[in-house]
Amino acid sequence: MSKRPGEFKELMQRVCAGDKGAARELIEKYGSAILAVVRRRMHPRLRSQFDSSDFVQAVWASFFSASLQNYTFEESEMLVRFLLRLANNKVASAIRRRLHKAQETCSLTEGVQGPATRGREPTPSEAAIVREEWQRVTASQPEHLRRLVEARARGKKIQVMADKLGISERTARRLLHRLAARDHHG
Repeated sequence: MSKRPGEFKELMQRVCAGDKGAARELIEKYGSAILAVVRRRMHPRLRSQFDSSDFVQAVWASFFSASLQNYTFEESEMLVRFLLRLANNKVASAIRRRLHKAQETCSLTEGVQGPATRGREPTPSEAAIVREEWQRVTASQPEHLRRLVEARARGKKIQVMADKLGISERTARRLLHRLAARDHHG
């Protein structure tokens, strides 16, 4: 990637010395390669949930916060491989966090069905608590969202309900997720 021998080593020496111009030059030269890996690594559906440039910035932040003297990049290709591996790890980590968070999120049906899902009938007080909670959660919601939540609680598939409401499955999932998050935090 360097045009003349020693150019890359000089650039890296300037970067290690804290030269901001050299850091800018490094970012300009190799930033597009990082961005390409991030975009390739992310499934198209995830691109609407994550900003690719945030990952690129995270890679650079990690790179510049590391003690660069501990790394020896003899040639630009070594640096590129390192940066691309770092980008790949950042994307994979973010996806794992997103999946873990989604698994931890309480499903709306668990809140509605309560103890009955554990193999026994709820006591009258448990049933009353669940009904009151259900009313609290749905009372302030628009009609279409209330219908979506109620249908989901009855076990209807999200895609079927989204079609009936004339919205995309993704929008339906997002609405349910926001409602669950709002209920969970508030």
